[in-house]
Amino acid sequence: MHAVAECLDAYREDGAKLWHGDFFVTPQVNDELLSVAYLRFKAEGTLSKVFHEGEAPSLKWYLNHFLENKNVSVLACFKSLDSAVDFCGLAWFNQRVSVGGLFEKCECGHCYFTKYHDLVTPVICSRLGIEWTFRNNREVLALFGCTPVPNKAAWKCARRIGFELVGPIESFTAYQGEPCAAYVGVLTREHWEQVKESRYGSVEHL
Repeated sequence: MHAVAECLDAYREDGAKLWHGDFFVTPQVNDELLSVAYLRFKAEGTLSKVFHEGEAPSLKWYLNHFLENKNVSVLACFKSLDSAVDFCGLAWFNQRVSVGGLFEKCECGHCYFTKYHDLVTPVICSRLGIEWTFRNNREVLALFGCTPVPNKAAWKCARRIGFELVGPIESFTAYQGEPCAAYVGVLTREHWEQVKESRYGSVEHL
């Protein structure tokens, strides 16, 4: 695992899975898996941090958003163990829009179980999701996201993933029921090709 922690080697495809090292992502996500993720995120207190602009969503809204909305794609992230796999969390891509009919951009998000809030796992899993998205959606040329300034772990992670951060921008989002400054992260396909196998650099624990 030391090599995985240092840098990303070539990604490899295996059917509906995209691998790097011991980790893989897959779009094969059903209501049971999403329900497990929702209940665990809620119990661990991360649901309200990810859906930070208002009240945490209901399970009904959450399932409908990720399963019924054709403008949203969700990937499940796993770590391969000796004879099994362990569910790490989710990455998703939504608000996909056309830019002048020339290309498309979409918002991305991710959430991982606290067991995997370590130095590199969120970066590896998120990069896998980004690589999968760019490979399977050739018309998508840019990704973006908005992260509240108080969520320091999240915007630091976004920077390590490869997003270029703009900000902080005052009163750009809401957090814990109040207007809040935010960083806006942008990642183009061109920049992704330059950074996707880069070292993670000096990091602090998430």
